[in-house]
Amino acid sequence: MISALLATERLAIVANRDFPLSQLDEHQVKQIFLKKTRYIDGIRLLAINLSAEDRYRKMFEHDIMRMSTSQLRKHWTKIHYQGKRPPLVQHSIESVIAFLRQVDGAIAYLPLSKVPKDLKTLYKVKR
Repeated sequence: MISALLATERLAIVANRDFPLSQLDEHQVKQIFLKKTRYIDGIRLLAINLSAEDRYRKMFEHDIMRMSTSQLRKHWTKIHYQGKRPPLVQHSIESVIAFLRQVDGAIAYLPLSKVPKDLKTLYKVKR
């Protein structure tokens, strides 16, 4: 039953209400999380990941990034020498939500069913 619920669970890309855009497309999300897009309207973006073992992170990497963990690791190793670091990691959905509420420019993925009304949904991941 739990695997059936996960199969229907959708992710949403979210930010706080002050985020400068009202929506993003899949390509923009990928560019932000790969740190290829670092600013929007003069606001520095801060991508947030859940921990590497988290099922929602695995869904995000598969459904949006379309990259394996090893491909992402290679990407971060390569651009580390350009002074770019991977997204910050928060270890729970609750800590992601708290971070988003407090930090302008922060952007993250959450299960659609857990997005609070005070956060802005920028994109709903299609599965």
